[in-house]
Amino acid sequence: MTVRLDSARAAGVPPVGAFFAASAADVDQVVVDGRVVVAEGRHLSVDVPAELSASIEAVTRS
Repeated sequence: MTVRLDSARAAGVPPVGAFFAASAADVDQVVVDGRVVVAEGRHLSVDVPAELSASIEAVTRS
């Protein structure tokens, strides 16, 4: 996993250190078992807006 360091939430963090305020929005890349699943902050295998919309619809129908 790589995290963007140009966010206000990561301000003042040295290249190697602890992140206390970074959030999911700061994640730039994730590699799982050699496969890139997040690149430039976007999921490659999940249509996040469509999944979010489907989840909201499922909850409001209940």
